[in-house]
Amino acid sequence: MIFYLELKDEMIKMNHAVDHPRERILQAGIHLFSRRGFAATGVRELAEYAGVNLAMINYYYGSKIGVLKAIVDTFFTEYSRTVLENVAGEGPLETRIENLVRAVTRYLLANSGMMKIAVAEMPLDIPEVFEYKAQHFRQLKKLAGEHIVPLIEKSIGKKQPAEMIGPVLGGMLMGHFLFRPVIMAIGEVTLDAVFYEQYIRLVSHMLLYGLGKAGPGGRSITAGD
Repeated sequence: MIFYLELKDEMIKMNHAVDHPRERILQAGIHLFSRRGFAATGVRELAEYAGVNLAMINYYYGSKIGVLKAIVDTFFTEYSRTVLENVAGEGPLETRIENLVRAVTRYLLANSGMMKIAVAEMPLDIPEVFEYKAQHFRQLKKLAGEHIVPLIEKSIGKKQPAEMIGPVLGGMLMGHFLFRPVIMAIGEVTLDAVFYEQYIRLVSHMLLYGLGKAGPGGRSITAGD
């Protein structure tokens, strides 16, 4: 419950901290691109939502593409920082992985709109944006290879390529938040503090041991545990 309440406080503080025009434009881009898509959002609409004129978008970001690139950069920079801050250190392997999954889940829950843009918004007709995202994914692969893959290899006792581990972890975590609006609309589960504690434990266990397989002490974890 503490995890959930602290997160709500963070989101409230963030919503009240948007004063500078540059940040208002960025937040407007996150709101509009995540709901309508990059292509369907016009520059005038972006300026109106941010409460600025067109010249200010050009001044701070150069273009609508510049706003998109800034969102991508912000998301991946903070995502990488979150991973690095929570994967390092000593302690039991299971605890370190669970701390990592909890921190990333917390970050994605607070920034699901930005995540949707950074991961799923892929304007293939704009090569500079595609390559910009590719650069960030290369950096994530390097981060996974240096900090996460060694933990997984220690758990399963054999080598694993970063090209597999990185997308597996990212997919398990981000997939939920991409489909979260649909899950909420179906209404068969309450996405509260209890749900996310179960989610964190399940993803951590799956990453280390696989679904339904026993971890230390012969205990397995399945959805609902």
